[in-house]
Amino acid sequence: MLNVTANGSVTSPVLRGAWLLSNIIGREPPPPPPNVGSIEPDTRGATTLREQLAKHQNNQACASCHRQIDPPGFALDCFDPAGRLRTFHRTTEGQAG
Repeated sequence: MLNVTANGSVTSPVLRGAWLLSNIIGREPPPPPPNVGSIEPDTRGATTLREQLAKHQNNQACASCHRQIDPPGFALDCFDPAGRLRTFHRTTEGQAG
């Protein structure tokens, strides 16, 4: 499951959260609203994925889904794609412990 919700080397709390909701909890996360489109939220100044997703939630259309998806995804974010305990996280500025 950890490998399936990663792209090989980088994990995604959003993909993990959606997978957990669908496959373990049995509740399909809602699809993105049609009015969201491909608009990218302002994530300038965010250095960690958690900070980027927090800024992403400033858009109310995004926040409604991410409030459900992100918490279970971040619960498993301490594991890398192979299931090993993560000792560091990548940031936009390099690595963080």
